[in-house]
Amino acid sequence: MEIKFCGYKWLTQQPWGDVHENNPTWWQDPSCVDVTEGEDILRLQTKYNTRVNGSGVKSIIGAGLVSSIQTFGYGDFEAEVMLPKGTGLFPAFWLWGANSWPPEIDIFEGWSRKSGLYTSKCVPYYSLASNIWWGKNNKPENLKSKSHMVWNRFDQCYNHFKLEWRPDRIEIFYNGNSVRKVTDNKILSWYSNIQMRVIFNNGLEKLEDYTNDSVMLVKNFKYTPYQNENMKGDEPNDFYQVTSVPEKQIDDLLMT
Repeated sequence: MEIKFCGYKWLTQQPWGDVHENNPTWWQDPSCVDVTEGEDILRLQTKYNTRVNGSGVKSIIGAGLVSSIQTFGYGDFEAEVMLPKGTGLFPAFWLWGANSWPPEIDIFEGWSRKSGLYTSKCVPYYSLASNIWWGKNNKPENLKSKSHMVWNRFDQCYNHFKLEWRPDRIEIFYNGNSVRKVTDNKILSWYSNIQMRVIFNNGLEKLEDYTNDSVMLVKNFKYTPYQNENMKGDEPNDFYQVTSVPEKQIDDLLMT
């Protein structure tokens, strides 16, 4: 299924399928995705909706996920997000390679505990985590998940999240504050001249901790292409722009 949100087209599942083999208890349920008319607010729900797919995999919880059909190059990615209220949830805002995995940039990942709060083992306050992946598919590397404390309750108000992806750095901001920055050329080389997809998802961490249906809200998603100051105006700038996808390829994605 295809939707429109903030001027872009999105699938209501990943291009490769709608359930992940590492956590098949939840699936990417199109009925859990909705865009509020007139306000352009994306609603990503979780709910009990048992399904057995064609491979015989049984999923108990349906969850909302959108994956951008267009792919993106260097630039700024930002959105305002209100996290879902509940326990055992796994909401996220992230990017991954359009043609391969890794790379992956996790702007935020959240885990709601039995208390209903988004915390981590290392940071027992309101916190979300970021991570960055690179390397080959059969031998991926990552910086390790790092928790960032924020005083606002993520599930009671909108918070602003931003990624600045440049040839010389990857930097993540929460509410205007830089929380993580990467300048290591070894890592950045894996992000050179590639295209990536944007993902927003509600989701499930632990079925045994899940107690209630939930809604994650997203608004004001914005992508600003990076402009290379050393590049002349008439030179190609393909890797600093959004790439449209032909309608036939969209149909192929929906059929996979």
